[in-house]
Amino acid sequence: MITKDEEKGKIRISINLWKLIIYIIIIICIIGIIDWVICNKNNESISTNVKNENIESKMLKIKDSTVETINVNFNKLKEKNIDIKGWIKVNNTNINYPIVQARNNEYYLTHNLNNEYNSAGWIFADYRNNMQTLDKNTIIYGHNRLNNTMFAQLEKTLEPSWYEKKENKYITFNTEYKNYIGEIISIYKIKASDFIVQNYYEEEEFTEYIKNIKNKSVYNNFNTYVNSKDKIITLYTCDSTSEFRIILQAKLIEV
Repeated sequence: MITKDEEKGKIRISINLWKLIIYIIIIICIIGIIDWVICNKNNESISTNVKNENIESKMLKIKDSTVETINVNFNKLKEKNIDIKGWIKVNNTNINYPIVQARNNEYYLTHNLNNEYNSAGWIFADYRNNMQTLDKNTIIYGHNRLNNTMFAQLEKTLEPSWYEKKENKYITFNTEYKNYIGEIISIYKIKASDFIVQNYYEEEEFTEYIKNIKNKSVYNNFNTYVNSKDKIITLYTCDSTSEFRIILQAKLIEV
């Protein structure tokens, strides 16, 4: 027979056990939140320092627009990380980052510019792209972060308030070998399953691809002429739902 005192003792042990489990869960959640905050603060600090130390801007007249271009000190940047291969800047957004490139497309999904683990990752070029001579299509990836960093502000480029502004017709792209302005061809959203990494060597195939991406654009008045000899850049990120992908593509003009 179990006495009332023994039964009460078991109940107290059970209650205390549940309290302990709840406390553990709360502590794990707090640690997780702190870790998320720290990762994002580190990310902001790194990007800001890199911007201030290693770039100089100037204005350049291109066609009917005055475009801000930048000069990048890649020698200094490579002291921080040998994987740095370029720089990307998108007008009227906070996208203004060094571009890294690894031997695969996984590493910089979870590592920052200092090669530290960080869920924010970094902005990186597809490992199959040649960042010296450039392929027909150079693809640059970045996360869409809740704290509005990395490629999160590509969402802005889908809005008329952004793409209808004349000064936003161009983006800036630098490599350690040459400087470019990207004249935007198309901005659009597609399902994640619809994106295929494309590089083109046949002129007819490339021409057909340009026609297709123009037809997808949220804005039909970019009026960017692209011939079969041109090269393009593709910026790629998730949308806020992770169901779709946001794509911005531009023709590269050497400056």
